[in-house]
Amino acid sequence: IRELHAADRRRQTVISELPRTDHRRSTEIIELRTALKGQVTALQAQVTALQGQHGLAGGPTQP
Repeated sequence: IRELHAADRRRQTVISELPRTDHRRSTEIIELRTALKGQVTALQAQVTALQGQHGLAGGPTQP
């Protein structure tokens, strides 16, 4: 019975930590998504700059 109580306490500890773990992961996902959006924006700016250098900005692709 002692072992069952100990196992139950361990389970309760894990269960009580789940909301905190979930919040931490959600925060990390938000931070990663924000960083990724910044990288996409930077890449879009680079593509636009390269297209401008080659006279492709806003126009159809040249044969």
